Amino acid sequence: MAAEHARGVLAALDGMSAAVREAERAMRVLRVGSIAPAPTWTLAPIFAQAFPGRDTEFRVMETEESLLRALDDGGIEAAVLLHVPPGPAWRGQMFLRERLGVMLPPVHPLARRKTLRFADLADETFVVFGSIGFWMPLVRSKIPNAEFLEQGTLAATRRIVANSDLPAFHTAVSADRMPVPEGRIVIPIRDPDAMAAYNFVVKSERADAFAAVFAALP
Repeated sequence: MAAEHARGVLAALDGMSAAVREAERAMRVLRVGSIAPAPTWTLAPIFAQAFPGRDTEFRVMETEESLLRALDDGGIEAAVLLHVPPGPAWRGQMFLRERLGVMLPPVHPLARRKTLRFADLADETFVVFGSIGFWMPLVRSKIPNAEFLEQGTLAATRRIVANSDLPAFHTAVSADRMPVPEGRIVIPIRDPDAMAAYNFVVKSERADAFAAVFAALP
């Protein structure tokens, strides 16, 4: 009986210690939501320098509505949005632009074009990294009858792009993580919706806490 009681006490203490460690970790973590992955690659080194000793957790979401809800309820401390919300309750600054293009093999019927429109890509089958934020619902809505083979990792996406003739999306911002394989051609999409401007946004009451981030934005 005594041994069982002791084991129970030790288990309870271990659980309390784990809870304390998790609480301490949560206090050290800054949570930032983003409408797309590319802005987080720019922000990561800025946050590391602005908040030494703290970790930053980036979460990619598909809609600005979900990001604003997370800001309002404290689920995240800052966000990257396509628009700065109006009114004095928000502080925002644009820091990055991204234009969508498509990688095609040279034998593709569209490969000789200088630019493309979303409509030109109708009925194509694309290989695409699944966690691309707002871009995913956008291309689904803009490209008629297209099929999207979503991949769970960038590595898997790169492998398929390098070993197939399937079209894939590309931006200059993502070139380091999604390089253009030899023989592929990148053609920009000229529709206005293919251009994104990213804004770093916080509640005005928290702006001073992120002053170092705002100052370091390109």
